[in-house]
Amino acid sequence: MINERIFFLLILMACCFSKSTALFAQSNSYKIIGTVFYEKNGRPLREVLINCYRTHRDTSQQKLRLEYLPEYQSTTDKEGSFTLTLDGTQEYMLTFLSEKYTYSNNFLSFKPINISEGQAMQVSVGMYKGENKILKGKIIDQYTQKPISKAQVYLQGEHTPIYWLSSNTKGQFYFQDQFAEKYNLRISKPYYFQLRESFSLEKKGVHTQVFPLLPVRIGEEYYMRSFFFNINDFSIDEARAQELFFLLEMLINNPSVSVEIGSHTDARGDDEYNMMISQKRANVIVDFLVNKGIDPGRLRSVGYGESKLLNHCENGVMCSNKEHLENRRISVKIIDFDEE
Repeated sequence: MINERIFFLLILMACCFSKSTALFAQSNSYKIIGTVFYEKNGRPLREVLINCYRTHRDTSQQKLRLEYLPEYQSTTDKEGSFTLTLDGTQEYMLTFLSEKYTYSNNFLSFKPINISEGQAMQVSVGMYKGENKILKGKIIDQYTQKPISKAQVYLQGEHTPIYWLSSNTKGQFYFQDQFAEKYNLRISKPYYFQLRESFSLEKKGVHTQVFPLLPVRIGEEYYMRSFFFNINDFSIDEARAQELFFLLEMLINNPSVSVEIGSHTDARGDDEYNMMISQKRANVIVDFLVNKGIDPGRLRSVGYGESKLLNHCENGVMCSNKEHLENRRISVKIIDFDEE
């Protein structure tokens, strides 16, 4: 049975198509001339941010995938007006973002079919007062603090379309939460490690958040803090495999990068045993990546045992379990990189 929220989303889209889009075209391009106004009194609304998405339909999963098109981002002028010129062969969706006003239909859909080349279409968008939940994200380089443009942002909730966003020239992206749920976020960019987070917007308003990406540099070392082996174990189950996909994607997106996979234990247990099991753990991670298609010549596995502790918890020192866990980690070190 179709989830009620998905069913509502599909009905809402059907309403948008029937209401606003006799926007049917086969031409190469067409122009949208729009006006955004306050529904109560018709007053034009300025500085409403308009985001444009290309719509991709996945009927097997009953999901929409929305590909953000930053080149079409627009803002209404003092007359509440905006103009867009779109490709006449694609299906689009527009969202209207304002801190103090909201659009009752959430989005406006366009599926062009019979329109002459260059023909203009007039649309009017009425908004009413009401705060939204808006994420204003900014993606920056972790070291230089400079904005990163054209970073790919993947957003998905349980009942929402799949959003593929892209940061603009200021490193910014915008997302309006319509469903009040938890979202999985993934940010990727060539020559950077992928960032993965989960978030939810609990309160209404604009939530500004900075997302720093770690650049790929020779000698750079990254700790996989959420990846742990069980005691005396060196196998990779499904849950651990999911944690390795961020590394797999980085290697796929950066084919000139070679890495060292380092496995580290805490000081509990025999020194020689810790060295042996850490080497086995590093080896199985390399095997996993090779089985996924990564050239083994780009990978090196090193078991460090307890030789590179991060704190004072060495042999003979009493420490809490939390302090010992700080030393148990998998490290990824860039050992070769040819930036094209």
